[in-house]
This record gives sequence, C-alpha cells and structure tokens, in this order.
Amino acid sequence: MFHAKHFKNANALVLDIGLSDITWFKMMMSNVGESSVIRTLVEILFSCALFVNAVLYIPQAVKLYKTKKSHGLSLFMFAGFSVIQLLTILHAYFESDWILLVGYILAFLTCGAITLQLVLYRKGYPVWKQWK
Repeated sequence: MFHAKHFKNANALVLDIGLSDITWFKMMMSNVGESSVIRTLVEILFSCALFVNAVLYIPQAVKLYKTKKSHGLSLFMFAGFSVIQLLTILHAYFESDWILLVGYILAFLTCGAITLQLVLYRKGYPVWKQWK
C-alpha cells in the first residue's frame, strides 16, 4: 500500500495513482497513532462539543420554567431527542465510551427537563393544578 509520507508531495501521489481525496485522507490519517496530538485534540474538542450540546438546552428550559407556556414547542421533537439521548447513553455504556456517556447524560438531563416541562405545561398552565 502506498503511504503519502513516503512521497515529498502528497498531491503528486494522488495524481500519480489516481486516488480520490477520501482515499488520500484515509491514508494520511492511518499514520495518526493512538497517542498523537491530533487524536488528543479531537477528543478535547469532542468533549467540549458534548458539553456545549447539553448547555444549549438550558436557556429553553429556563424560559419554559419562567413563563410556564409551551406554545410553539414540539413535545414530539423533544421526546424524540430524549429517546435518542437515552439510547446513546446505553450505547456509550456498553462500548465503555466514557466521554460520550457523560456528555449525553448531561444532554439527557437538560433536554429531559424541557420534555418534562412540555408535558406539565402543554395547555398553558401546570397540570398539577388540575389535580387539586
């Protein structure tokens, strides 16, 4: 197998043997080891992205809590997000992917708060007032 690191100009390799850009990229990335700087950087950025994913739900949860009105928000969508997050949590647990697990637990908690509020406030007032 040809490796781009054996050639002075990696673009010449692509032209010489007719590789697609994707194949060239895969060959370049095959040289990235487990302890490389690139892999560490990707893990750090991925961790930050998971945290931001969870934080993005907080403003909506706060607004719902303050207004107690869920008009214009889809219960179906947020319930779907919650189910997907729960399944991702289970997958991350079984794959021992702790970064993904923690990130999606946080997302599940924040999105779940919105989903719960949508159920409670879906008619514009708290459901529990009907039970009194």
